[in-house]
Order: sequence, then structure tokens, then C-alpha cells
Amino acid sequence: MCRVTSYWDATSTSDLPPECATWPKSCDVLIIGAGFTGLVAAYYLGKAGLDVVICEQHTVAYGASGRNGGQLLGGWPGDLSAMRKWLGWEMAQALWEISEEALGRVPRLVKQASIHCDLQAVGHLEAAGGYAAARALQEELSLLQAIATHSYAWWDRARVLKKVGTQAYVGGLYDPSGLAFHPKKYVLGLAQAAARENVRLYQSTPVHAVGRLNSGRFRIHTQRGSVESDAVVLATNAYAPRFAHYVKARLRSVYSAQVLVQLDNPEQLPRTMPTVSDRQASYNYYRRVGDRGLLFGGRAVPAELRMGHYPSVVEQLRHVFPNVTDPRVLYQWSGRIALSSDYMPHLRQLPNGVWTASGYTGHGAALSTQMGWLLSQAVLHGRLCDQVRLLDSLPWRHWALRRETLNF
Repeated sequence: MCRVTSYWDATSTSDLPPECATWPKSCDVLIIGAGFTGLVAAYYLGKAGLDVVICEQHTVAYGASGRNGGQLLGGWPGDLSAMRKWLGWEMAQALWEISEEALGRVPRLVKQASIHCDLQAVGHLEAAGGYAAARALQEELSLLQAIATHSYAWWDRARVLKKVGTQAYVGGLYDPSGLAFHPKKYVLGLAQAAARENVRLYQSTPVHAVGRLNSGRFRIHTQRGSVESDAVVLATNAYAPRFAHYVKARLRSVYSAQVLVQLDNPEQLPRTMPTVSDRQASYNYYRRVGDRGLLFGGRAVPAELRMGHYPSVVEQLRHVFPNVTDPRVLYQWSGRIALSSDYMPHLRQLPNGVWTASGYTGHGAALSTQMGWLLSQAVLHGRLCDQVRLLDSLPWRHWALRRETLNF
């Protein structure tokens, strides 16, 4: 039987910490959104001794944090070569260092907070379906070899066939630092870790408005009532609330769909397959899960979203793996991805003083953890943090004024 639900939801055994019974009148920091970004920020702020409240419109990990492909990748959504062209080599290098720190932060946080999320070092392959994509990735490799702290490699068609089990690609850029994880276990572990730091979490609590008082404090109006706070963090990504006009004007939502299929034989595909994403028009991404599972995702077709099942994703799977002749779909689900106007995640202080990070553009599992930490540093130290100052300085254009400068 196929379940129209996330595999991650079905296989996460951890419980959320109990919700607070009383509604606060005041706090040091109020965070809107209980995904990776918001919970990581809450954890570090709570650890620093601040009184933190999280308001989540739906449930913990309702958005991409609970629906993603379980891949932790280095880098940014756009190519390093495009970032260099757009921002200059020095800034592109500084941004790349942030992305490398992001990938390293996840295992450190998992260890520090005792989170059990099936973290595995499997590597990642960005695969090229044609020679133009291969040339772009080889240019990327030459730049990465100059600045990266670890070695990347080029896999030719034969090596891709051996390691991934498909002839759909002419080659690919392999990053040995890529990780796989169980995102729902990770996010529930973050919620538990934040609760241990006395963070108060309120689910089903949409925020309707954020205002500024003469004292400089914020007044936040929610479905449960209002609360005053010294600082506010907006961490909603593709689910920005209606009042967040500045952010919403710079983001667009697209949908990605995923299926978890059971292989007839565990040896149909290499057991040690890295996580994979490709440069096809459908933006396929996939990984092995357990002994016989293959999780495969890609761009969702609008009509299929209405139906709740995704034959086009299964068709792409069969195109990439023609030997998987009759895949048995066990789980299928979809969710929103927030594209920023320049295909770059952004962190900044909004005109009203609220700090925010969003626009992960399908590349947020590791970056959102780093952004959560940086938001905590922004609240604690403002722009004294070098990475906060750098990210806050980047132009973030209104969607209508976007420039097609970065490849996604």
C-alpha cells in the first residue's frame, strides 16, 4: 500500500517536548518558525541564557525541514563561478567558507546536543546529463580545487555507472564531504535540545503582526494573544506570513515531490551510492534509504499536486534507472521550496529590525543550520559577527527586478 505521507514522518520515533501550558507576556527573543533555522537559533540563544519563545503556525518541521531529501550538501545553490562573476572572487571565497562551515556545523551540533538522526558520510555527486552541464561542472571543479579545504573529484561515465548504477549521465562532480541524514529525527532532536535550554515552543500559533513600541521592544500579535520581546527572528522560508511583505516580495515558492520506492533486490543499485542531484530540467535528486529503499525526488507537476501522487517523478526514476522496471511506491509527498530572487539564501535585518534568513532554493539542509547559528549571533552581537555583516551586506532584489545571474 502506498502512503501519501512522508517517509521521514512515518519513521521518526522521537517525541516533541511537552508544550507550555501558559502563554508568556514577555521574552527576550521571539522566533517565528520551528524548522531547522528557527530551532537552531533558539537552541544557541537558549544556551546563551536568553528567554526564548518559538511560535509555529503549523507543527514542528511542517515545511521543508520535515520534507526534504535527507541530503546535507556543501556549497550554495548557485555555482561558484557565477558567484565570482556577480560578487567578485574575494566575496565568493568568503561565502564558500560559510558553506563549508555549515556542513561541519551539523555533525558538531548533533554530537553536542545528543541528536540521533542516522547521520552518514556517503559523499555527494552532482551529475551532468549532457556535455554542456559537464563543462560547467568541470569549470566549477577547477575553482573549488583552488579554495576548498578538501579534495573534489571528477567522475567519468564509467565511474558514475559503477558508483551510482546509471548510464544517464556523462559524468559528475563528486564531493566526498556530503552527508545523508534523517531530517525529521534531526529536527525533533533540535526541539528537544532547545527545550533543555528552557526554550518555550508553541505550535498551531500563527503570528498575525509584529509592531515596534516606543521603548524599542517588539509587540508580537498571535492567535493566542500578544507578547513583548526585545528581538524577533523570522525563520519561515517558503511559508512567510502575510505581514512579511519585504521577504515575500523576494521569494517565490515552487513545489518538489518525492517518492520512496522499494527495490526488488537490494543489489539492483550500489549499496554505497552517494547522495545524488542532477542538472536535468526536472532537478532530480536521490539516495539509498535502508536496505531496499530508494528515495527519489524532483520538480512537481501542478496537476499531480492536486491528486497527491506523482507519476512524473516515478517516470524520471525509471529514466535514470531503467533496470528498476516496476518500482513499488511505499511513500510519496511534496513540499514547497523557497527560491530567492537571485537564487541565493539571504540573512539580514529587515527595515523594522527583525532578523531573518530564507530563500534556501532547494539547498538548505546544511545552510539553514548555519543560518540559525548566525541568527543567534546577530541577536547577541549584531553586525559584529563577520559572517553576519557579510551576508547582511549582499543585495537582495525584489523578485520583479531579479537578474538571472546564478544557475540553479
